Amino acid sequence: MWVKKAVATVVAVPVVIVGIAMAIDWRFLRYPIERYASEQLGRPVTLTGFHMALRPFTTRLQFEGLRIGNVPDSRQPQMVALDIAEVHLSTWRALHKQILVEQLALRGGEVYLARAKNGANNWTLPGRERNDMDVEALVLDNALIDYDDRQLDLTADIRTTTLRKPDAKGYTVQAEFNGYYGTARYQGKFATGPVISLREADTPFPFRIDGRVGATRLKAEGTMQNLLGDLGLDATVDLSGPTLANVAPFVNIAFPNTPPFAYRGRLARINGKWDATQFAASLGRSDLTGDLAWDPRGGARPKLTGDIHSRVFDIQDIAPLFGWIPAAPPVMDRPRGAASRTAASTAGASTASPSRTAPSSNTSTRSSPARSAALARGKPEPDRRVLPDWQFDVARLRDNDADLKVDMAVLRSGTAWSFDSVAGRAVIDQGQLTLSPFTVGYAGGQFSAKVTFDARTSPAQAALTGTLQKARYGRMFADAGSLKRSEGMLGADIRLTGSGDTLRDVLGSASGAFGLILAGGNLSTLVTDGLAVDTGPVLSHLIGPDKRTVLRCAVAAFDVHKGIARTQTLLVDTPDARLAGQGTVAFADERLDLRLAPVVKDVQKDPARDGGKEPGKETVREAAPAVARSPVAITGTFAYPDVRADRPGAVGATTTAMGAGVGAGGAGAPGMSGVSMATALVPLVDTGYGRDANCGAVLGQEVESPSGRRGRTR
Repeated sequence: MWVKKAVATVVAVPVVIVGIAMAIDWRFLRYPIERYASEQLGRPVTLTGFHMALRPFTTRLQFEGLRIGNVPDSRQPQMVALDIAEVHLSTWRALHKQILVEQLALRGGEVYLARAKNGANNWTLPGRERNDMDVEALVLDNALIDYDDRQLDLTADIRTTTLRKPDAKGYTVQAEFNGYYGTARYQGKFATGPVISLREADTPFPFRIDGRVGATRLKAEGTMQNLLGDLGLDATVDLSGPTLANVAPFVNIAFPNTPPFAYRGRLARINGKWDATQFAASLGRSDLTGDLAWDPRGGARPKLTGDIHSRVFDIQDIAPLFGWIPAAPPVMDRPRGAASRTAASTAGASTASPSRTAPSSNTSTRSSPARSAALARGKPEPDRRVLPDWQFDVARLRDNDADLKVDMAVLRSGTAWSFDSVAGRAVIDQGQLTLSPFTVGYAGGQFSAKVTFDARTSPAQAALTGTLQKARYGRMFADAGSLKRSEGMLGADIRLTGSGDTLRDVLGSASGAFGLILAGGNLSTLVTDGLAVDTGPVLSHLIGPDKRTVLRCAVAAFDVHKGIARTQTLLVDTPDARLAGQGTVAFADERLDLRLAPVVKDVQKDPARDGGKEPGKETVREAAPAVARSPVAITGTFAYPDVRADRPGAVGATTTAMGAGVGAGGAGAPGMSGVSMATALVPLVDTGYGRDANCGAVLGQEVESPSGRRGRTR
């Protein structure tokens, strides 16, 4: 019996103690709490009232008229001046000397929080590097929060109002906020539910925000959780502003300066990963739709993935995001009729009448009215470049990974080149950018390529392999002038590698091979309008006075070594004349050094075979040297080409080179000789222009010189 009494006593005593503790009035602890808090904080703490409700799981503390003094040299004398501060503590954690605030309610009054540039703040207890208190949820009821953070260069004033009943969307707390981030002023309104989850990852709370930072505007509505921890977000966002760089500090993404932007769509952040889905956005003049994901902790480097579509896409808008820094592109002058002839005459250029006789060797025609006008005014020629000097941001490529699929229906390059569209996949992996597959619509044709840019080395290494098929050179330029009426086609094959941190440097150091082929169209229009060269009497000297001369075929194949391109094949063919040439093109300083030799043709065609179904073989007999015109030199720069009659003695060597196949060429691309590259270019253009524009037939012609020696065109 005594055992039962002993057990009952042991059990009853704690129960009685707990019951007394729960029933007791703890207001007498007000003054001890004031003294203890003042000693711990090193500043005065006062109360007008104190209540405590001790419960087994949660203890509720209520501080009335709470005043907490501020640290010395603060612009506000008090850190806290609240009507009521209500704290819900975890009783179990308190028994283990841990402070877990399950809910903190601030009702009426003001809280001032400040942090200095060195990280010192007014809310951490003296002598401690961090707080030993965790706050899971916050309730704001007609309270004012004043925040001054010199480390972030951020100030904020937040005034909250608690509604008597929820509004139409269930929000019970509304807030107005304003302040400065750096020199930019921001302001706005915020609405939420009765409780804000600060560290509870599994307790989302609703929110609505309408704010402005300078000229950047944000509207969002959805849910958030774990506000002070690993933020969780799922919301519909409407964001716009003058540059994405203004958004970078708020989302921890290193956006560069960009054109104005706008975004509307779903934005979520789960486990540190940002997802933008079903969005519609604009950047500068470009529109974008699709899905994007940004994972700053996905591996060794942050990674961007997504699938993007666009109706209209301007490459200069998006270039900064890929580390490109496009400069304003130079536009080659395009001589037009009488204006160009007048400028050339002013500069002292020859205006001799077109003639089939060779002009004197000192005849020179300047290719640009701008250049002629500059010379006429006695001013030095401008140092102009044609190749774009786009700067690749190699540091950004090394610091971030990406895997993006893009499909742009209309592409605008911001240059004189007439690009149509782009589609492909861009992958950045450990500092190496790869574009493959990569397809660009150009001038009505299609350029298919693989591009790699390896920023892991210094200087960066680049490689390009691609082909251009069936482009119309009447559409090569955005402002094609009379060239638009041309029906000719253009093809190209490019296999180049180079190094450098700008596009110009890469081309200036390039090695490999490339080739161009043209079929059909008007030769005079192509040269004067398409190539922006004012040839004056020289073109008439080359091909005769007929301005309607049909271009049957033109082929140029080059071997490239360290930025110097040397001809493997250089051939221009019309029904009545043929031009063959050789020379070099230097990409580093954009200089030309080419020679063309015109020859009057005497074409002999064998009878058709197989009942007329297969055309007979053509043999071109060269005219006698006395009839042949003297060669022409093409020198100068890409921006200012010089076309002039060359010395008469050069005609023999150049003409002989044409008959023998126009040079053997260099090493070129692996396994690609001058003959094979020129022949491989033929399928890249439409051969449906008939006999007068048949590159296959031209390249297969036998050439017989006056001496009787035979060769085959290359």
